Amino acid sequence: MEALGLAVLVGLVALGQGQPIDPHAPPFCPPLAPRDCHDVHAGGSRSDGVHLIYPGGRDGAPVPVYCDMSTEGHVWTVFQKRFNGSVSFFRGWNDYRRGFGRADGEYWLGLQTLHLLTLQAPYELRVELEDFENNSAAATYGSFALSPRAVSAEEDGYSLHVAGFRDGGAGQPWGRTHTYGVGPTLVGWDV
Repeated sequence: MEALGLAVLVGLVALGQGQPIDPHAPPFCPPLAPRDCHDVHAGGSRSDGVHLIYPGGRDGAPVPVYCDMSTEGHVWTVFQKRFNGSVSFFRGWNDYRRGFGRADGEYWLGLQTLHLLTLQAPYELRVELEDFENNSAAATYGSFALSPRAVSAEEDGYSLHVAGFRDGGAGQPWGRTHTYGVGPTLVGWDV
């Protein structure tokens, strides 16, 4: 088991759909297959927890994902959770491409799934950190995507595009706007 110095929660909210949520608002008719946690919420679910989404569309495979329905008044599709070291993140490229762990515990959603999610709408990124003394901080980027213009996201190295930093105490590690190549050389011991 890995020793962890902090808990990490990383999630996405679809822009334009990220207005504060009224928990008493009646649900509206979402797409037949929810593409992300916003669609799950629109379908009537109001509880944090694991839900099935279809980032590849209704004909794609369902993907279990953790939905945070309340942080900062938004609905977040969580793509990474680490909190106790029960899942090793010391892994190779294929695991990071496909995803690993379980959405009801520690997990990584997968680069390909993230790419499919960020193709369908503009997303905002939120990173939450907490240490063992319960000190917490967050950082938010107003724009987040993986290989948004690539013909093949994997051949593009799942390029990370972030912009619009807003500090929540975690600082600004990447700069205001940046593009990073992830690629098969970035593996678990690099992140």
